[in-house]
Amino acid sequence: MLTNNFFSYTIQNQSESEIEALLKLNEKSDIYKGHFPEMPITPGVCQVQMVSEIIKECIDTEYTLKSARDIKFLKLINPQEILSLHLKITLKQNDENELSINALFSQDGNKYLKMRALYSRK
Repeated sequence: MLTNNFFSYTIQNQSESEIEALLKLNEKSDIYKGHFPEMPITPGVCQVQMVSEIIKECIDTEYTLKSARDIKFLKLINPQEILSLHLKITLKQNDENELSINALFSQDGNKYLKMRALYSRK
C-alpha cells in the first residue's frame, strides 16, 4: 500500500457515483529516491495505485483492477513542485461484480492523469 508512506489524502466529497479527494504527496518517500532523485517524478503505476487505494477505502466492497482501458498521463507530477492534487473519481456500477470508473488528477486548472478503468469484485 502507498497510503501514508507515499501519499496521504482527505475525502472532500463522496456519494454513490462520485469520490473527490485532496492528495498530498510525500516527496521524501523511498520511491522518489529511485525514480529520478534529482527531479523526482511520480511513477504512472503509483498514480493508478493511488486511485485503486482510494476506491478500496471508500467502497465497502473490495474490488480489483481488471483493466485500464484508457490512461493518459498528461503532465509530469514532481512532488517538489506539486504539493497537492485534486482527484475526482466517477463511479458506475455495471452489475454486482463490475465497477467502471473515470478518474482525473488536477490542480490549479492543470490536468495530470485521465483514466478509465474496470474493477471487478474480489
